[in-house]
Amino acid sequence: MRAYPKGIRVTSSNLDPSIFWRTGVQIVALNWQKWDSGMMLNEAMFAGHNGWVLKPEGYRSASEAVQQRSASTHHNLDLTIEIFAGQNIPLPNREHKEKSFKPYIKCELHVEKHQERSDEPIPGGGKSKGGDYKRRTKTAKTSNPDFQREVVQFSNIKGVTAELSFVR
Repeated sequence: MRAYPKGIRVTSSNLDPSIFWRTGVQIVALNWQKWDSGMMLNEAMFAGHNGWVLKPEGYRSASEAVQQRSASTHHNLDLTIEIFAGQNIPLPNREHKEKSFKPYIKCELHVEKHQERSDEPIPGGGKSKGGDYKRRTKTAKTSNPDFQREVVQFSNIKGVTAELSFVR
């Protein structure tokens, strides 16, 4: 199976490929000219591989499940990320004063949505809008921020298929 964006679309944005991978789609068409969350998820899935990744066991034809949503094992997730520091972060374009630069770390968790398993339409039609679970650190005021081991937590996230879930 393959997934393509609508043919009448005029923007260069990408679909969220993980939504389609979780339904068993093998190929998701992406616009390689735009480095957005869809491309970052694609990179996370295939980096270090020879162009293909074996589907999780429940998604293969050997599975005896009647429906895709019950074929894969789902777990609850507790994730803790400890942020130490950043070094020599380049100033954004048109920014010349370090005093006005205020970096922070944003973490997004891309996991299966409830609608994906309940046969409801997927919100946004699969367009990539970022993860459902978002956390961020406090803002720093330097290009060498010390986040002092700040902790970002995602607690008790239900229904996670580890092989098809991503932190961005």
